[in-house]
Amino acid sequence: MIGALAPLVIVFGKGAEAESPAFWRVYTDALGDLPRMALDRAVSEYQRTGRFFPKPAEIRDLARPHAEVLRQAAYRAKQAADHQPEQRLSDADRLPAEKVQALMADFAKRMGGKDVLERTRNRKVRPAPCARVDETGMSAEARALLERQGTIKPKPLHQDQAA
Repeated sequence: MIGALAPLVIVFGKGAEAESPAFWRVYTDALGDLPRMALDRAVSEYQRTGRFFPKPAEIRDLARPHAEVLRQAAYRAKQAADHQPEQRLSDADRLPAEKVQALMADFAKRMGGKDVLERTRNRKVRPAPCARVDETGMSAEARALLERQGTIKPKPLHQDQAA
């Protein structure tokens, strides 16, 4: 902590106070969980903008974004180091091509003798419903359906009928 904040001690003239262990304990308690690199970047940033020796919260606010980036990088590096590449089957564990073809033929027979892709190609696809909506967010078709079902009351055609 002392090493990170030492440039600020020199710049802002905290000579006698900076020699007290109690002075540094406050900063260590408040900033001890932050990585050193984040503290160094925060101190460097504060040197450009600060007017007085910073409070721990001011340094913490400046260091927090740097600390989050460093923690994320460390997490990703750990994940990459722990990553186990996908294990491929050995040739001895693979099914022979004839066996796979027999299984596929059996599957096709159980599916009704038609190729699954052929069945999906020939299926008629209904277009997606797209309609203009009114001020309530409901289309005319949806309103008509709900009115027929009795879910909602019919919408009056004119303002005169509403009264």
